[in-house]
Amino acid sequence: MVLSREQVKKRMSDIKENWFSYMILDIENIQYGGDEKRFRYSIEVLNLVNTVNWANRFYEKSGSKNKIETDILYKVIEANLTDRSFTDKELKAYYNMMVNLEDFYQAINKFKEVDIYIPYEAEFIILGLTHDEYDNLNEREKEKLHEYYGEAYCDLRFKNTSVDNFIVKAKEIIKSCIQKRLIKCA
Repeated sequence: MVLSREQVKKRMSDIKENWFSYMILDIENIQYGGDEKRFRYSIEVLNLVNTVNWANRFYEKSGSKNKIETDILYKVIEANLTDRSFTDKELKAYYNMMVNLEDFYQAINKFKEVDIYIPYEAEFIILGLTHDEYDNLNEREKEKLHEYYGEAYCDLRFKNTSVDNFIVKAKEIIKSCIQKRLIKCA
C-alpha cells in the first residue's frame, strides 16, 4: 500500500516500532507525474498479489482445492506500465479473479461476527469436572482455575505446546481443582 503524507504522520509511531513491516522507496528520480502514478498503482497491485497469496496459503492449509490465480495481476502491472488495455479474455480472467477474491473475503469476514470459542466451563466438563464440582468451587478457586487453564490454553493457541501435551496439562489442572489444591502444573 502506498501511504499518503497524512497516513505516514498518523502511523509514524507504528513505523518506528515495527519498521520491519514497512518499506520506504525513494522515488525522487521518477521525473514525471504519470510515471509516479504508474509506479504507485503497480505497488498497490503487488499488495493485492500478497493478499491473494495469503488467501491461497489459507486454502492450501485448510485442504481446499481452491486457488485464486495471480498471473492476471502481473498482467495488470504490465498493462498499467505500458498503458495497454486488456483483451476481453484478460478482462474476464481479471474480473473472475476479483469475484473469487471477494468470495474469499466475505467468507473470512464472517469470522469477525462469530465467536469461535465456547465457555471454559463447558471445556472443564469435557476434561472431567462435573457441573456440581464446578458449582461447589468458591470464587477464588474459580478464578484460579480460569487463570491456570487460560494460560495453558494460550500456549496451545500460540502453538507453544502440542495438543497432546495441552490435554495432559489441562487434565492435571482439573484434577488438582477436584482435589481442591489448584496447583499450577508446569
